[in-house]
Formats: sequence, C-alpha cells, structure tokens
Amino acid sequence: VEHVSSCRRPGLRCGLLAGGTRLAGHGGVYQQRDWVRPLRGVRRAHRAPIGADDTLLLGLQEKTPPQGTTINLDSTVRVRFAPSPTGGLHIGSARTALFNWLFARHNGGVFVLRIEDTDAARSRRHHEETILEDLAWLGLDWDEGPDRGGPFGPYRQSERLAAYRRAAARLVVAGHAYHCFCSEARLEEVRVRQRAEGTPPRYDRRCAALPLGEVKARLAAGEPAAVRLRAPARDTVVDDLLRGPVVFGADAFGDFIILRSDGVAGYNFAAVVDDRDMAITHV
Repeated sequence: VEHVSSCRRPGLRCGLLAGGTRLAGHGGVYQQRDWVRPLRGVRRAHRAPIGADDTLLLGLQEKTPPQGTTINLDSTVRVRFAPSPTGGLHIGSARTALFNWLFARHNGGVFVLRIEDTDAARSRRHHEETILEDLAWLGLDWDEGPDRGGPFGPYRQSERLAAYRRAAARLVVAGHAYHCFCSEARLEEVRVRQRAEGTPPRYDRRCAALPLGEVKARLAAGEPAAVRLRAPARDTVVDDLLRGPVVFGADAFGDFIILRSDGVAGYNFAAVVDDRDMAITHV
C-alpha cells in the first residue's frame, strides 16, 4: 500500500484509488493522489456438485443440486469477505474486506458478503448485524449477501449444510474421503502416544481401509461417523498469483475431518465448498 487516506464517518468519504483508477464511493469522490496497488490472490478451480445418487453412501435424502460453475481466466472477478459472527468486526478483518472490495471494484467484479456461522455455540445474529453496520460505515458496499440475496445464495453457512453433505458424499464415492468411526477417547489415546514418541499428532488411518460393506452396515445401524479427507501422498502445490507456486509437503497435514459426526461441516471444508459453489475467482 502506497498511501491510504483516513476515513471520516460523515459522508463515509475515504480517499482510496485502486491501480490509479477512480472509484465510485459511498457518499463522496475519492482523492486522486491516494491509491493502492491492485491486489491479486489465488484462483480456484470449480467443479459441479455431487449428484443425488452419490449421497446414498452417506444416508442423505437430498435433492439433486444445481450444476456448478466453471471458472476460467476470462471469468468475471468474484471475491468474498466471509466473517464469523462470533464477535464484532476486527481491524484485521476490515483490512481484508477493504482489499477485496478494492479488487472487485477495480476489475468491475462482484464483492460477495458471506456469513460463516458454522460455530453455532458462539455465533450470534446481533454480531452479524453489527458487522454489516460497520462495513456500511466504512463505505464498503457488497453486491451479494444475506441481506440482499443473489444468484448463489443462501449466504449464511448455517443455511447451506445440505451442500456440504453432498460435497462430502462425492469425495467419499470418489475415494478422496472416508468414514471414521473412532471415538474421541481413542483419538486422544493416539495423540498422547504420538506426543510421547515425539511425532506430530496425526490420525493413524485406522478407518481408512474399512471394507465398503462394513461401512454401510455400521452407518445403517446408526453408528456415529465423521468424514475425513484422504490426504494425498504427494506434495500439494498452490498457484499463488503473488508468491508463485507454494508447495506443501506430503507430511504437512493428516487426514482431517471435513464433516463431523453430527453432520456439521468443518470450517475449512465449508469455506472451500462455498467458494466453488459461489464461483469465487480470487481469494
């Protein structure tokens, strides 16, 4: 950032220009000498959601979802700001929202506001309301969101649980995820043993190779099961437009849970599913 002028509440006038291009603002015109360089992030690939037949392995009764959107280099820029309503708007979150808003406006794109409220125990609707008020006070208007809808809604994760279950079922059918019946007590025993051995805590894949018949029988009997992503036995490379290729080693993470036994998706998994389904182009 070269220079960003101060924001004043009256009129919500902020002196910000992206890439030297004048931007329309909330209540005023931006000063010409104040600007920030264009922000570029990570492009994500998008594929169609899972079909209804594939959900049978998870025992789901979902309808066939709409087809996904294919993203390419010529797609309209779509970015998102996705706060969790577990408290007020943090200054770091405001910075993230600002950069995404600038990038969307500079490229004639779409700025999406998504509420990530999968943490039901801590999420509060009044926190969501104050976050929206604070963004409006900052002059950061959004094109799609929980208060105004859009073509990729709903925009609260608590209202998108079926989509996460379908996505998890598709990964299971494709062999990229599996059901885990291990209790929390057993998982803690594994962690204690690994710490004593001086190794990073990782799931030991006890359930990774269970026969399909056994999995179906245990699910049919009502035994609780989480769904774990089967971590690839190779390096993972992220094509970052700022840093270039970023490599994560094969041992960087284990088979983490993407869908808990209560049917609620993990935060990281839900965010990726939403980015795909909402056709987000840059993160």
